[in-house]
Amino acid sequence: MSIDPQRLGFATLLLLCACGDSVDGTDTSTDGATTVTTGGDGSTSDDGSTSGDGSTSEGGSTSEGSMGSTTSTGAQTSADASSTDAPTTGFTPSVGEGVFLYTGAGGNNYDTNAEAVEALYADAGVSVTRSDMISGDIAAEHGCLVLLNPVEELPAELTEAAHALIDGGGRVVFQTEHSGFGGHELANELLGELGATMRSLAESEAGYPELTITPAPPLTDGVGSLAPFFVARVELGAAGEPIATIQGTEWVVIARESVGNGEVVLVTDGSMFGYSLDEGDNRAFIRNLAAL
Repeated sequence: MSIDPQRLGFATLLLLCACGDSVDGTDTSTDGATTVTTGGDGSTSDDGSTSGDGSTSEGGSTSEGSMGSTTSTGAQTSADASSTDAPTTGFTPSVGEGVFLYTGAGGNNYDTNAEAVEALYADAGVSVTRSDMISGDIAAEHGCLVLLNPVEELPAELTEAAHALIDGGGRVVFQTEHSGFGGHELANELLGELGATMRSLAESEAGYPELTITPAPPLTDGVGSLAPFFVARVELGAAGEPIATIQGTEWVVIARESVGNGEVVLVTDGSMFGYSLDEGDNRAFIRNLAAL
């Protein structure tokens, strides 16, 4: 039987085209472009093609077909690849690193010694300002504001500074005193304005109460014991967290609370900032107030 040469040539052409469509399961088009080979889980081969997250392997690979070879350079990305820009997460504090000791409004009284606390920070290499007035944007250079038991009306500048510190990721520390010696109402009013729920109570525990420390890094780093002298009491409210409690009781002496981007700390004893500064690990705790 004779074979028509024209039909034989046409059949051969069809066979060659079919073979060029797929070799070893890797598709190649006739114009030399490489198609990413994707597994069932959306991953890609490590032959220089790009994964679904837009990353690219360094090496290239060659896929051979009956009508020629094509090479991937490793620069190709899938159609649904996301941007290479890393997403921004979390909050970056914008406040400074120093400590501002506020002695105004009748503060720095009784057992408190602002000069000794100032020297403590200076010796530790912490930038510190001690002043009875607020001027300008203190949050630019300070990350912590310590109110040393003010007992008179607080100026508007102080309230504004406290808000700026919290908004910028800083810390505001309220130091009060036991019984009627502490500026509890003033502290509680500002705590409320800042959005905190804990409060300072005008109560008193005499003598040197022994405290149980609840870890609260960085405030309690290196702190094994604290030694106050005559303390008031913290009401934790809805979100306050105890740091120091009189042993065997629920009487909270020191507490913290996250507010907005920052936090507030309430210390219901002035002796730790003066009279008993050198007792226990008081110095370490006071120094840690500067750590954000």
